Amino acid sequence: MADFALETHGARVISTRCSETYYSSAGFPLFGFRRFGFPRWYPSESPSIVIQGSPVLLAGQCWPFHGAQGTLLISLSHPITVSHVTLDHIPRYNSPTGRIDSAPRDLQVYGMREESEEGSLLGTFTYDENGESTQTFKLPISSVVYVTRPYAK
Repeated sequence: MADFALETHGARVISTRCSETYYSSAGFPLFGFRRFGFPRWYPSESPSIVIQGSPVLLAGQCWPFHGAQGTLLISLSHPITVSHVTLDHIPRYNSPTGRIDSAPRDLQVYGMREESEEGSLLGTFTYDENGESTQTFKLPISSVVYVTRPYAK
């Protein structure tokens, strides 16, 4: 299946609504882990990393945000019929700790015509952290076409 939510296919992150990128007190987005008992901090990615489609997912290639839930609005390049949603997360074997408890658990997908809309719920899904690292979910209704907001550069 084609992935119309990729940047390479013309998709753009247009908003994170109230979800804020996690920044350190120094003002930089951070990804941290311990090495030899000392914390190490590295700049992290912007929300657009979510739609860049890296062929290999590595630790730190993520969008860190405050809190336990986040929102991301993606504008597609043209109207599509949405039938499936795929969520990728780092595989357990690529995790420095061997754990992937940072994986999103519950995912709600909405379709909307304008950024200011609440949108129509297309489906609610649960990512199984014991399953495959890439999981595809079929929407209950796949014949609805959602017109996307044009992206202005």
